[in-house]
Amino acid sequence: MDPGAPLIGRTAVHRIAVPLPGRYPAVDAYPVDDEPLRLIGAGPATDEALDALRDGIRAAGRRPEDVGLLVLTHQHGDPAG
Repeated sequence: MDPGAPLIGRTAVHRIAVPLPGRYPAVDAYPVDDEPLRLIGAGPATDEALDALRDGIRAAGRRPEDVGLLVLTHQHGDPAG
């Protein structure tokens, strides 16, 4: 767990900027360092987004395969790719 990550209670929440195609540069995804690792938002279904998610999860001290729960906030393609 990243000691500089913001905490909600005793749980670290990280921010990953996931690139978007088109006019907006990025959407945020949030890995929540808990068991299992929770990911809020996923970004679009692009190779660049997947790379950003994998890199961001690793930067948070976890492995992409640790994600056990994906929380989608709404049904547009930006958080639900």
